[in-house]
Amino acid sequence: MSNTKVEKSSIKGFQTGHTKTGGRSKGTPNKNKQELLNRIETEFPGYDPVLSMIAIARDPNTPLEVKVTCHKEVAKYTHPQRKAVEMTADVDMPIISIKGL
Repeated sequence: MSNTKVEKSSIKGFQTGHTKTGGRSKGTPNKNKQELLNRIETEFPGYDPVLSMIAIARDPNTPLEVKVTCHKEVAKYTHPQRKAVEMTADVDMPIISIKGL
């Protein structure tokens, strides 16, 4: 058995430095999604789910839990999602002994 290391490129079938050819352009919706969007526009002209969630969240009759959920969903479209960050520190902590348990 040999110890040969094989590096893989990030795009299957291409070596580093080559670009993708053929297929949809980046950002072009697939056929099924485009058909769905067209159908929604036909049935509900001008419908925007994000604006609808905002309207629900701002309605005074909407329960607080639903308002919070709507605001959380809308925030995904307006603000970047934060990644978890691991924090470490070298701190000398005194040893604590508990007696009487």
